[in-house]
Amino acid sequence: MRWIQQNDPDDMVIILACFAGFSEILVSASRLNLGDQVAIPVIFAAAVVLGPIMGIAGLIIMSILLWRTGSWLGGESRLNMVRAVLAWSFLPIICYSVLWIPQYILLGDVLFESRVVIFGSKGHMLIVGFNVLRLMIVTWSIVIFLNCLSEVQKFGLWKALVNIVLSVSILMLVVLFIAAVISVI
Repeated sequence: MRWIQQNDPDDMVIILACFAGFSEILVSASRLNLGDQVAIPVIFAAAVVLGPIMGIAGLIIMSILLWRTGSWLGGESRLNMVRAVLAWSFLPIICYSVLWIPQYILLGDVLFESRVVIFGSKGHMLIVGFNVLRLMIVTWSIVIFLNCLSEVQKFGLWKALVNIVLSVSILMLVVLFIAAVISVI
């Protein structure tokens, strides 16, 4: 993070957000079993087209929320540094997204469908293995994010955690409010 601070904090953040959005679309499609309703090529096309848009939008929104709530807590970071921290913390998740290729080769459409993989089968063990690996990578990404955010905001890890929880809570309240307004209309 120090190297990024000393050089160009805006370098690569948009590219990282695009790749993170691509990865998140695939994870969401898998979790929601979208392959039951949508053709698999459409899921991949949506990841390529919508992933970067959602990644950039998420980067902008969360950066602003983290920066603003961090300033309420006494944080001293500039917005572009918070944006760089968020984008670079996606790197382990982006690296994991490369594993979608062998997962799809080994498991096929089951990755995106609700079909049950028989417990104890080779497919089941692969799914469990990839999920454990993903959990480890996401955990590592959160650790990187917490440490880097606390560094740029110039406060401790616990305050960085409060910064994140406060930002996510505000985002969730806004989303719930919008959903409530839409449901009334």
